[in-house]
Amino acid sequence: MVPESAPPTQPPRDDAGATDDGAPSFSVASLLRTAETLVPVVFVLIVACTVATWALTPPLRPNDLGWHLAQGRWMVESGRVLAEDVFNYPNRGHALVNEYVLYQLLLYSLVSVNERLVAALNVLAWLFICLAPIVVAWRSRGLGVITASMVIVTLVLSGNRMNFRPEVFTCLGLVVTMLWLLSYLRRPPRAWWEFWPLGLLQTVWAGFHSGFVLGLVIYAAFACEALVREVLANRAVAQGEGKPLSLIAALSSSHILAWAGGFALLLTCCMINPFGYQRLLLPFYHQGSYIIKLYTTEMQPLAWSLDEPFAVMLALGL
Repeated sequence: MVPESAPPTQPPRDDAGATDDGAPSFSVASLLRTAETLVPVVFVLIVACTVATWALTPPLRPNDLGWHLAQGRWMVESGRVLAEDVFNYPNRGHALVNEYVLYQLLLYSLVSVNERLVAALNVLAWLFICLAPIVVAWRSRGLGVITASMVIVTLVLSGNRMNFRPEVFTCLGLVVTMLWLLSYLRRPPRAWWEFWPLGLLQTVWAGFHSGFVLGLVIYAAFACEALVREVLANRAVAQGEGKPLSLIAALSSSHILAWAGGFALLLTCCMINPFGYQRLLLPFYHQGSYIIKLYTTEMQPLAWSLDEPFAVMLALGL
C-alpha cells in the first residue's frame, strides 16, 4: 500500500498579514484595519487645517462687531441688562428680550483688552468643537449617539462659517452636552441632581444664543434611548429567569424618574435669566420682541443651510 502524502502545509502568517517567506498578503481585513487607523488621523488633520484656514479671516464682520459691541458697552457703562430698545429710534423705549447678554459682555471685554483675543478664542473654540466628537467617536466605536450628535453639530456648523458669532457657543454647548451624557452609557443616573452641571451649562448657554433649546432636545433623545435599552435589558433578564416582566413593570423599575427629574432641572435652568420664561419662548416665537428691525437675520437663530463646504466635509467624516 502506498502511503498517502500529507497535504501541503501553509506557511504561518504573522500579525502584519505577511507569510514567513516574505510575500505580502493584501487581504481585505488588513486593508480595513489600516484604513481604520489612518482615516481618523487624516480627517483630524483636514479639520485642523480647515479651522486654521478659516481663522485667517476676520472672526466677525464689521456690522456684527459694531452691533454687539455697542450693546455690550451700553450694559457695562450703565450697569444694567439691555431690556429695552435704546438704539433703534422708532422702537426706542420698547421692551425687548436680549438673546446675547453674556456674549456681548464677553465680546466687549475681549476687545477692550486686545482684539487678537477674539481671534485666538475663536480658533480654540472651533478646534474643540470639531475635534472632540471625532476623537470620542474614534475611541468609542459603534456608538450611534455619537453619530447622531455629530449630525446635529454638522447642521449647526453649516451656516456659521466658523465666525465668532453667538452660534459658536451653541456648537460648544452641543459638544459638551454630548460628551457629558456619554458617561451614562455604562451606568444609569442614580438621581436627578447628578445633572446639575448640564443645568449650569443651560443657564450660561441661554445667555449666549437661542440654540440652547437644542441641549434639551439632545438630553430628551438620549434619555429615551437609555430608557428603552434599560427596559429591554430588564425584560430579557426576567425572561431568562422564567419570570416574564410586563412593559409597565419594567419601565417602573427603570431610572425614568432620574431622567425625568434631570430634564425638569435643565428646563428650569433655562429660565434663570433676567427675562424668565420669555427667554425660553423666544427661539420659537419672535413676534412681540422689539429687536432691531434692520437686523432681520437675527430673528432666525436656529436657521442654517446645507450647502456649506465644511458641512459636506464633516458629513463625509461621519
